[in-house]
Amino acid sequence: MDVVSSYCAFRSVEIKPDTKGVARFHLNGKPLFVKGVLDQGYWPDGLMTAPDDEALTHDITAMKNAGFNMLRKHIKIESARWYYHCDRLGMLVWQDAVSGGGTDGRRDWSRTCDAMVHMLGGHPSIVTWTLFNEGWGQFDACDATERIHALDPTRPIDATSGWYDQHCGDYHSVHNYFRPLEIYPDKGPLRGYVAEFEKKHRRRRRAAHYVVLPVARHGVRAFVISEFGGLAQLVPGRRAFRARLRGRTGIARTCGIRVYAGFRRGGRAQRPADLRSPRRQIR
Repeated sequence: MDVVSSYCAFRSVEIKPDTKGVARFHLNGKPLFVKGVLDQGYWPDGLMTAPDDEALTHDITAMKNAGFNMLRKHIKIESARWYYHCDRLGMLVWQDAVSGGGTDGRRDWSRTCDAMVHMLGGHPSIVTWTLFNEGWGQFDACDATERIHALDPTRPIDATSGWYDQHCGDYHSVHNYFRPLEIYPDKGPLRGYVAEFEKKHRRRRRAAHYVVLPVARHGVRAFVISEFGGLAQLVPGRRAFRARLRGRTGIARTCGIRVYAGFRRGGRAQRPADLRSPRRQIR
C-alpha cells in the first residue's frame, strides 16, 4: 500500500502601517524587520544543481544560525525540496522571477512568471514575489504587477527591485552599493492596486481604516534595501577566479563563481531601452 503525507501552514503577510504610521512588513499581524541574504543557488560542483538534500538544508540552517530570517532566491526557481525545507525550518523566502530579455521574450516571460506563481504558491515560506531586478528585461512593470496580484493577492510584490521604480507594487525597493545607507521618500503618485486604496484613504483621512482592508490592499509601500554591501570573504584555495579592480570605484560582489564589478570611473549605468519614466507612462 502506498502512503502519501503532506502538511499545511497558517500565516498572513502584508504591508501596512505600524502604530507610528510607518509602512512595514507584517507577519501574522505583527511588524517584522526582514534580515535576508541574496541566495543565487550556485554550487561549486553542480553549478545550478545541489549535490544532495543535506546541502540544501545546510544553507538554510547556516543562515538561520547567522541571524537571518529571509532568503531571497535570486533569478532562479529552486528544487521543490528547497522550498519544503524552508517551510519546515521556518525560513522566509522572497522569490524572484527569472529575468527575460528583448521584446521577443516578453510573452515567454509573462507565461513563465504566471507559472511560477501557480507552481510555488502553495509554499507558506514564500512571502514576497519579485518580478524585475535592476531593469533586466523589464517592461510594463505595473501591468505585470497587476496580473500577479490578481493571481495571488495574499503576498506582497516587489515590482522593480533595485532601480527604475514605477511607483507600483508593495515596496519601494532600492539597491545601494555605492552610497551611505539611507531611507528614501516614496515620491510621486502610486499606481495600480496600491493607488486605488491610496485615494480611498485620502478621502477618509483616518489611519484606523487600514485594519479593515483586505490583505495586500493598503495604499502605502514599505521601503526596503533589497541589495547592499557587496562584501566577500575570499578563502585561499577556495575561489575560482582572480579579480583586480584597479581603476574602478565599485565593490566586487562574489556569489559562487560569478563576479560583479562596479562601474568604471566616469562610467554610467545604461538605462534599458524599453523603459520610460513613470511620468510619461501616467496618462
